[in-house]
Amino acid sequence: MRADALVLFGASGDLARKKLLPALYHLAAAGRLGVPVVGAAVSDWDDTRLRAHATEAVEAAEVDATVVKELAGSLAMVSGDYREPATFAALARRLAQAGAARPVTTWPSLPGCSRWWCRAWPAPGAEVALPPERRRDDGQCQRL
Repeated sequence: MRADALVLFGASGDLARKKLLPALYHLAAAGRLGVPVVGAAVSDWDDTRLRAHATEAVEAAEVDATVVKELAGSLAMVSGDYREPATFAALARRLAQAGAARPVTTWPSLPGCSRWWCRAWPAPGAEVALPPERRRDDGQCQRL
């Protein structure tokens, strides 16, 4: 089954700017992105700021303005502290607004996050890319 949304934790950071957002641009240029991307970060950003950040990140190279516009249009932002369950509830609401039933996400390296994600996103099917040391995160979410 194919994911229908992507969650990008740390969307306001250097890794996103230097690597992840340009990679998403290339997926969009190849016609392979095709899902909404919800950024999450502690930075107090909104959708407009994330879209500007993504545009700045990819415009350093020669880009197709139509693809940049398409990528920016697929972006949404959730700001909040990863240590707070409310952040994950807001993330679940944004994903639901985007029509996501099976999102895929990377994961912040903080204890408790999988428990909060599972409480916020109780529907089966969400995929999480967890590093080995996080896979037992509190033992609260067996489906991860």
